[in-house]
Amino acid sequence: MRIRLVALFALAAAAAGVLAIALAMGAFSALRQEPMSDPAQGDLSEPAPVRAPPEAETDAPADNVSDTRRFGDWSYGCVTPADGTEKQCMIAHQFLDAKTKAVVFRWTIARNGEKLVAVWRTPTGVLVDRGIVLDAGTPKPVAIPFKSCIRGSCQAVINLSADFVEMLSKTEKVTATIYGTNGKGFTFNVSVKGLADGLAALGQ
Repeated sequence: MRIRLVALFALAAAAAGVLAIALAMGAFSALRQEPMSDPAQGDLSEPAPVRAPPEAETDAPADNVSDTRRFGDWSYGCVTPADGTEKQCMIAHQFLDAKTKAVVFRWTIARNGEKLVAVWRTPTGVLVDRGIVLDAGTPKPVAIPFKSCIRGSCQAVINLSADFVEMLSKTEKVTATIYGTNGKGFTFNVSVKGLADGLAALGQ
């Protein structure tokens, strides 16, 4: 049974406004991380939708959230939908605005059948044609295209190749860069603390 499309991370309107304005003006307040083969040559087929991470699952209170834990700066959890569809497990890492505490960047990796699906969420106000430039140990950074921008947030989604997952589990540094409508970039230094353990848990 195809899993119904559910809002993945549900960024608050305030969060979207904070980063959208900052991107447009080229000014950012301090951000902090909230603990919780080249992909371009991997499987870029249309991923099946994944459910929201446990902490963002607000529209389906009957769903069963289980096995929540933390691997370093990455949170882990599983959702068993009340409609009887297959359980999905995922890890997530996010950044908060230091002043407003609003989520301004979130990366989730979820198991969907035999595949691992990566989803990045940002507020609007980004140059969509630049995508998210990810530097995660590949010979050169790769651009992950945005899939959609709706309701105050933009989303990029790809299936991860096995080679890239293995590389992620070993890399010592990951950065993700987004560009505002003025062309200026802002780089998130993504923590790799706990990433390898989280990926291993998704492989079980």
